[in-house]
Amino acid sequence: VQEPLVVPRSSETALDRARALFESGRLYDALRAVDLVRPTDPLRADADKLKAAIQRELLTFQTSPGGAELTNPTNPTNPTNPNQ
Repeated sequence: VQEPLVVPRSSETALDRARALFESGRLYDALRAVDLVRPTDPLRADADKLKAAIQRELLTFQTSPGGAELTNPTNPTNPTNPNQ
């Protein structure tokens, strides 16, 4: 007898993706991914903790001397090549 496949919930997938994006430094993308976890989902507490960590990291970049180098999705210029 085969055991049924366990299909991850969409919130698990979104949270895993958000963590991976956060760890790779793609903070704005991570914020968008973590927002896919619904407010009523059991994983919402984990999503809120991750979101807070992402926001703290973003604030660190905003207040640090080199903070302007963080890529902003509303102005996606390459900081190493401002003519792009």
